[in-house]
Amino acid sequence: MNLLHTTVIKENDFNSVIQLNKGFALIEFCSSSSGWSIVMLNQISKSNNSCIKGINFYQINIDTSPGLIGKYRITTLPKYLLYKNQKFICSFEGLKSIRELETILKTASE
Repeated sequence: MNLLHTTVIKENDFNSVIQLNKGFALIEFCSSSSGWSIVMLNQISKSNNSCIKGINFYQINIDTSPGLIGKYRITTLPKYLLYKNQKFICSFEGLKSIRELETILKTASE
């Protein structure tokens, strides 16, 4: 399986990761009981779209970063936040198909 590199971050690293990121950053919120979204990573890694290939993927376990639950209104897992060049673009819950993700990225690039 050709998975993308992911960086697991903690609550106190969240802001600095966003501020230092160039290009797209996709942040996944999950919990130890829900598991990581290998499916989403696998879909992204198989895409030929250059925007998708350029995503920096981060994961945050809300069990160890509970302060972010209220701040980002996390009610369903997985929840994703998408940033581009340090600016918030959108959030979405649940897995998205590659086409849906490509549409989100295309809209964000305009």
